[in-house]
Amino acid sequence: MLTDAGVRLGTLYGIYDNEAGVDTRGRFLIDPDGIVQGFGVLTPPEGRRCVYKINAS
Repeated sequence: MLTDAGVRLGTLYGIYDNEAGVDTRGRFLIDPDGIVQGFGVLTPPEGRRCVYKINAS
């Protein structure tokens, strides 16, 4: 988990919302070589209020 105060990452990954002035919430799976292997981006306002439950099998 990290923050993107300078909006550099949000811009790089295409999740920065210029109109709202914030990054859209998202998860990115990045492998050791720096390659994005998967991602999920939430539509506002869900990303700010949603609670997630992850079940390990």
